[in-house]
Amino acid sequence: AAPGASGPAADARARLDACVAAQRARSDEILALQTQAALLRKKADSAEEKMMRLELDKKLAASAQRFAEAARLSAEAKALAAAVESDRAQADALAGQADAMGEEQEAARQQEESLRAEVLASEESAARDRLAALHAHARAARALLRKAAAGGWVLASPEVEASLRADCEESEEEAEALCRRYGLARTGAERGPMDAGSEGDGPRTPSPPARDAEAAGAALGPAGLPAGAAVLGGQRSEE
Repeated sequence: AAPGASGPAADARARLDACVAAQRARSDEILALQTQAALLRKKADSAEEKMMRLELDKKLAASAQRFAEAARLSAEAKALAAAVESDRAQADALAGQADAMGEEQEAARQQEESLRAEVLASEESAARDRLAALHAHARAARALLRKAAAGGWVLASPEVEASLRADCEESEEEAEALCRRYGLARTGAERGPMDAGSEGDGPRTPSPPARDAEAAGAALGPAGLPAGAAVLGGQRSEE
């Protein structure tokens, strides 16, 4: 599991995700308000241009003594003027709402930065705990393998030994990945041959008493080892 999959890190991550989602929703709403305001202003600009033409036509009609037409044009211009005033007032109100939400957005961005720092600190703490457990697991596994090699006894089966070696390597690879991701020191890592001294030492002897095997296996704990990895066999190796 990833570090911080539960506990304080998960809680901080959930609050950060909620903050980011709220900001996205707010950004969409701000954009919608700004778009509506821009459309209203464009409509008002177009209406004002039409008002100018109506005023010109009204003057021409009045100079030609077409008073009825001039009155109609005057009334139409007044209606447009009222619409322009309404549209511009509405556009200003929408723009004001967008500006206010923009200020809220800035405050939310600051909150997001604070939450990101909290998430990072929580995940780093969880990663350190996980790293310590991985190092302890790998050390215990390597110690068991070296003890078996030094004592000339073998694990329950070649499959169990291979599985134990692979599990140890996986733990060390995960530890390396955590160190790279969070910039952690590799303190506690133990690299090198897992079966140093196992070659050229002659035939292996039977395994030590069962209580020694159980003690060595208990050091590994429930860290994901195969079920039989902590059980030492009593078979001699064939060389």
